[in-house]
Amino acid sequence: MLFMLILDLFNKQFNFRKSTLFSIVLSCEILIFIFFSTLTTVVAVDNNVNALNDNANSINIDNINNMNNNMNNNINNNINSINSINNNSNGINSNINNNSNEINKNNNKNSDNKNKNNNNANSSLNSINDIKHKTISQKEVYNVAKKYYSSINYYRNIPNNFKVSKNFSLNRNEFYFVLSTYIVKKYKHDNSNIKIKYGIKSPKSIYVSTLKGKISSSKYYNFVIENINNIKKYNSPKSYNYYSAIFGCLYIITKSKNKKLPNSINVYLPKNDMINHNGQSVLLQSKFTGGKTSKYLGHSSRTPSNNPEIIKIAKTVIKYCKTTREKAKKLFDWLKDKTDYEFYYGTRYGGLKTIKSGKGNCVDLSRAYISLLRAVKIPARFVYTNSKFVISKSYIPHVWVQVLINKVWIPADLSNSDNSLGSIVNWTPYGSKIYGYYNEYPR
Repeated sequence: MLFMLILDLFNKQFNFRKSTLFSIVLSCEILIFIFFSTLTTVVAVDNNVNALNDNANSINIDNINNMNNNMNNNINNNINSINSINNNSNGINSNINNNSNEINKNNNKNSDNKNKNNNNANSSLNSINDIKHKTISQKEVYNVAKKYYSSINYYRNIPNNFKVSKNFSLNRNEFYFVLSTYIVKKYKHDNSNIKIKYGIKSPKSIYVSTLKGKISSSKYYNFVIENINNIKKYNSPKSYNYYSAIFGCLYIITKSKNKKLPNSINVYLPKNDMINHNGQSVLLQSKFTGGKTSKYLGHSSRTPSNNPEIIKIAKTVIKYCKTTREKAKKLFDWLKDKTDYEFYYGTRYGGLKTIKSGKGNCVDLSRAYISLLRAVKIPARFVYTNSKFVISKSYIPHVWVQVLINKVWIPADLSNSDNSLGSIVNWTPYGSKIYGYYNEYPR
């Protein structure tokens, strides 16, 4: 209808032919159709797009919600896991603490056990240090004998133990048995090792006599055979000249040449030699003949036993000593450590100044020692001799001390650090001459 109206309009105005006009109208109609078709398509497309957007939004929101839910669930699960982990961590910490406590307890136990083990180790070390070798080689015996002989010859004292090596020592009786066996084997030309006998006891009593003259190899061989038999039978060496016999064995072995025993030895060992009395200078001892001892407790300006400083020193040094011998030895050792010998004649310092200066000659050192002894009521006196000194082999006027212990005057000489209470080794009594005894030395 619309097209017909348009056709009539155009026909009246422009006077077109019907065929032409029809073509125009048809074209317009086609264009209009295309326009509306396109518009409809666009609207449809737009609707579809909107629908798609809605779906997309719906899908995205759902997905997002689902994702959020999933994430929340995961977060919750993770939180639960974390809580679980924390719980486990607490449990672990608790276990750790418990384990730590157990470890500490175990450590304490281990520490206790370690201490016990250390004690056991120390015991083991002691047993290692006291390793009991079954045998000893003849070379070892020779080396030990050679090492100890010169020292014993000087100090005139047989030691209680002989060290063979770092962890191997033999006591005096055990080594005496070894020395005797060495001589027997060498005499028989037997170079085999020596079997050691342990636990040998010392003689209950010792009988001493002067040894003098030439002793053949057969005689000293017979002597050591008797000694070995005595040890095997009674578990103790022969008591006859016990110390000098040990010294004699050492001498024989050290005098061996090309590992062959000497055919004979020359001996001179007096009954009162220090060797026979285990290092004690018995020849320089004197018996107390009685009388008052007060004169041996006096004091003077040069022997100031009443000086407060001297008294304090002496009492401090002997604080833990009980017997007179212990006190006298402690004072001797203390003064020996604190002083050095200095050569000059007569008195220069006196007792107190000698102690303070740490030096003095034989007179002043004797004054210092006597001052300390008398300060604690121990009687002591000066002895003046013409002494034969071992190293120089010369005779020199000399002053030393005697201390009264158990009714015996015991010798003490501070002029040489090798000396000890009762034992003087730097000069010999043989050939020395005593000029006098003094409660106060006059020079």
